[in-house]
Amino acid sequence: MGPRPLLPMFTPAPAPGDPGVTPELAAVLVERQLALLKTYRWLVDVRTANFYTDRVWERLPSSWREALDASTLDELADLADLARAPRASCWPLSLLAFNAACRAASLPRTHAEMDTAARIRVGGGERGGAKGAGTRPLALLPPALRYGVRPKKAHEVSSLAPIIAQLVLPLGVKHLVVDLGAGQGHLSTLLSRKYGLRCVALDADAELVQTGRARAHTTQKMLDRAERSDGARATAAGVRSGGAGGAVGLGTCLISGTTDAAALEAAVARALADGRARARPQPHGRGNVGPTAPPEPSESEAELEYVLVGLHTCGDLAPACLRLARQSLKVRAVLLVGCCYQRCS
Repeated sequence: MGPRPLLPMFTPAPAPGDPGVTPELAAVLVERQLALLKTYRWLVDVRTANFYTDRVWERLPSSWREALDASTLDELADLADLARAPRASCWPLSLLAFNAACRAASLPRTHAEMDTAARIRVGGGERGGAKGAGTRPLALLPPALRYGVRPKKAHEVSSLAPIIAQLVLPLGVKHLVVDLGAGQGHLSTLLSRKYGLRCVALDADAELVQTGRARAHTTQKMLDRAERSDGARATAAGVRSGGAGGAVGLGTCLISGTTDAAALEAAVARALADGRARARPQPHGRGNVGPTAPPEPSESEAELEYVLVGLHTCGDLAPACLRLARQSLKVRAVLLVGCCYQRCS
């Protein structure tokens, strides 16, 4: 299948040094993006994972294949750089038109500093920039919160958590962080222990949820032990043994395009009950890995407003979360980091 009619040559979006995106420019960019999707739908819908099974290479115009096959790695990198027009003159006009349409529909881009966790301070809990620069990912987490966390995940949650805290803390105590697609609840645990936010963690995989409960039990024992041996150091690190936000409630919930606000609120209520059950003192100091008969919910829980957050809201999960945010009167804010957009249906 060959390319559809080419898009008109748009005026490029502002350079990174220009003023920010205004509402008027945002509207123009959305129109350009919709036009780009409509014109190049045959290419946009391609899934990289199915490159060979769907014979994607054969679907490209022959002129594109010849040029791409003969290009060097530097030329390919130059073509993929949306900050400016390609410098090489070896590309066919139809491919250059596609490149120009992509550049015209793109938001202005600037390179953010990588040391976000060290740069953003919330409640005095973060390091200074110079001290935190170059720190290994796991070192960004308090020792007791590193258990079972891989370096990549440690880097992600330690970078996103202060941004979420900066959003939620000014909203007051009647706000609940609802972590969607939470896995074992690493992000929610950090938000609760370090920033004192009240959180629930929801995931569709019941096995991951149960593993998260076991991990939370181990983490609590490690924090209790650290507090008994060196309470001053634990306090200085900004880690709360009891968790000012309470125990993170974990629960299962499949978020899809058909999930409505009532289903979300029911899942949140179950997760809150899980948190209450595991926060209760256990005989001989033993924590509760699985839910037991929880105490009745307090009246304040009915008044909670939600802040939906998601780290790696894969594929359709991100738009499903946005639909829920529109449907539910309890949702006050949304902060999602999407991924795997090729899996969107």
